Amino acid sequence: MNILVKLMSIGVLDSNVLQRLYRPGMKAPELRKALAEYESVWFREVDTVICRMSLSLDSQLYGFPLQALDILACRVSAASVLLGSLSTGKHSPFGPPVWSTGECIHWLLSDWWEEHGRSSSVDIFLSNPG
Repeated sequence: MNILVKLMSIGVLDSNVLQRLYRPGMKAPELRKALAEYESVWFREVDTVICRMSLSLDSQLYGFPLQALDILACRVSAASVLLGSLSTGKHSPFGPPVWSTGECIHWLLSDWWEEHGRSSSVDIFLSNPG
């Protein structure tokens, strides 16, 4: 099954964390900082969810604070935009993934998020904050 489909199947894609953090007139650096600060409060819980998802997408997400799931949803949304922009069809410069699904999920929701995802998510949000 496609990794994007698996990520989208977790059922928490209605993230509104950026909407709650946004204040009129905020620029991207300010919103990225606010998001990073908010995430730092829930780091342990978010990391635990990502680790569980990396082991099995059938992991239960019950019992985790809604704030942690909201952050996760924001990350999944950004990752789905990235994955949706990549083509692995016949004309793609990319071959099939060499990582396991769990490794891909962990990389997307942790490593890629820290390097590129947070900025991407904020930029997409600011292009249409409504």
